[in-house]
Amino acid sequence: MELYVLDSDFTVLGTIDNYDCLVWQRNYYKPGTFSMQIIPNFHQFQLLKKGNILLKNDNTKEAMYIDHRELEENEDGIEVLVVQGYSLAKWIDRRITLYKELEKGNTETVIRNYVNRHCMNPTEVNRKIDNLIQGTNNNLGPIIDYMSHYKPLLEELESISKANELGYRIDLDLENKKYIFEVYQGLDRTINQEINSKAIFSTEFENVSNQKYVDSDNNYRNMVLVAGAGENENRKTLSLGASNSGLNRYELFVDARDISDTKQEGDNEVSIPLSEYNKLLEARGKEKLSGCTRIETFDCTLDNANNLKYREDFDLGDKVSIINKKWGLVLHERIVGIEETYDTEGLNIEIKIGSNILTLIDKIKQRMR
Repeated sequence: MELYVLDSDFTVLGTIDNYDCLVWQRNYYKPGTFSMQIIPNFHQFQLLKKGNILLKNDNTKEAMYIDHRELEENEDGIEVLVVQGYSLAKWIDRRITLYKELEKGNTETVIRNYVNRHCMNPTEVNRKIDNLIQGTNNNLGPIIDYMSHYKPLLEELESISKANELGYRIDLDLENKKYIFEVYQGLDRTINQEINSKAIFSTEFENVSNQKYVDSDNNYRNMVLVAGAGENENRKTLSLGASNSGLNRYELFVDARDISDTKQEGDNEVSIPLSEYNKLLEARGKEKLSGCTRIETFDCTLDNANNLKYREDFDLGDKVSIINKKWGLVLHERIVGIEETYDTEGLNIEIKIGSNILTLIDKIKQRMR
């Protein structure tokens, strides 16, 4: 796989094609990552600088930028360069939301409005990310109310998108020299529908190997009490999932004191009507519950490219079916991660299907929020 190297002004600086290994990780609910190992010459070392952008020659829309590199000698005394970075959506992590920002509308519009306010058309001109524009708004997702108050913008997008099963990305438009922010939703390719071609991963079809299945309730919650503004008996609260009972009831408390019951209207700060405020508490409750689902994850390596063609028969974000008769498994879940590895043996594809298992960092972020 040949890689083009560009600077942030879209100037093509050169190409890289003799790396030892390239791991290209695509994610649905958060930015992708990449890692490259190469024995560089002087020119390649100069090309692979922090901030430069990498494009694969088979997909010039999907880009990653360099934010870390290490050069050291291996056991044989050969200098090896390790270069790492993220997909362009990680740029959004350089912005925060500001004071009591309330957004209403379908999920895609809410996401786009936050990105527009802080990255494209901010009040403070120095916050603008040059050449970043909106793609087509398809009005995806349910109607939501969402308030953000001095939070990392990328974390807010991750929370909104995961709670509503939407992905987001920044594509590259080389012809017009623009970065295009997109919100998207994968196709339903399960066996339960007749609209799209079906994608079935099964040992019976001999298209998967190295299978790993995780089924866990250790982070599961299905009832949440959200406590917002106010003090003691006057505190505003909202419950979701209260019909769950007995041992089937897993309770969660969410302190949402940061969701103010006032908002800005021009130069004035006015009270938010209770019905409207409850929608904000409901959105926070659903967001928290989306991170406390039953973990059901299926990881595998794609074996037979003739049976299901990557990016044609299935892609990131698609819902697919997994069947393993030996284990008695039938799952219909979304592809949330795809890892492409390019090395001397060619291309190897691993897919992650279903709920994500929270990492320690994810759990810490949840508690801090």
